[in-house]
Amino acid sequence: MFGPDQPTRTSQTEDYYRERYRRLAATVAKREGTDAPSLYDVAAWFAGQHGVWRASTIRTYKAAISQEQRDRNVGSLRIETPAPKKDGPKRTASRKRKSVRWEEIVKVSGRLLTGGKDGLIAARFMVINTYLGLRPIEWQTASIEGTMLVVRCAKRTNGRGLADVRRLNLAGINRKEPSFCSMVQSLIDRLQIYRSQSRSWKNVWDRIARRIASACHALKIRRISLYTTRHACIATAKQSMSAVAVAVLAGHASDRTATVSYGKRRTGLAKSISVALPQAEAEKLVRRSGRSNLDERAEFRAAKDFSPKA
Repeated sequence: MFGPDQPTRTSQTEDYYRERYRRLAATVAKREGTDAPSLYDVAAWFAGQHGVWRASTIRTYKAAISQEQRDRNVGSLRIETPAPKKDGPKRTASRKRKSVRWEEIVKVSGRLLTGGKDGLIAARFMVINTYLGLRPIEWQTASIEGTMLVVRCAKRTNGRGLADVRRLNLAGINRKEPSFCSMVQSLIDRLQIYRSQSRSWKNVWDRIARRIASACHALKIRRISLYTTRHACIATAKQSMSAVAVAVLAGHASDRTATVSYGKRRTGLAKSISVALPQAEAEKLVRRSGRSNLDERAEFRAAKDFSPKA
């Protein structure tokens, strides 16, 4: 159950979990041969499904049962979780590319620029997001205030996001004219226009992803996904920032981002680009995991020259 100090789910998130519970209850009814399993029946069946689902699926189903528990105002139910599945093929997300060379970004974006409106937007997204590391969904509400990019953090409602919003300083990004802030504002405006001409944001991102994939195929370059640019940005940040600062840049509540998540530090692009700078004040919001050795990172930075090329 959510206490007063825990994040509040949005209505869309609640509706999503209600639908997941409905499907789970339907599965229980089919497997157990009953018409209308109770909340307790569903929770008990769920707890016994050891080795069936991956940990992420278990978390989703547990949240769905918790949502039903809240809707029914049932306070006595304790939701036990089954053991996760250990073997099997990797999830789609884990198979996607997590590193990219700057030369590949340049080649693919150049190819995209010859592909009309869709290609132009795809090229700008791929290049700009390599500097910023936003999730695609975060572009939908992003805005510029002076030299700051204001981003509404995704995953805030399940406690994994840093805060409601995070602010990234774009002033230090080395780009030729027009200014980088102007480039970001132009992309935001174009995405909003693109959305008004599409059925949904999903359609927008699907079309951009297909354009990038097509360009990669034509150039015989391993496919670059929308999230590859986020991985590249965070990997680059790991080459010059503390673990806590990397977490703020990514919009994560824990500094484990810098050690166990996203692209590896060695794959960063700091010799070619400089990424956005997170606000130092937000670092106090990050949970310290104790896994990162900041002294080691400082020695690594001192030993290597990661200054972006002029």
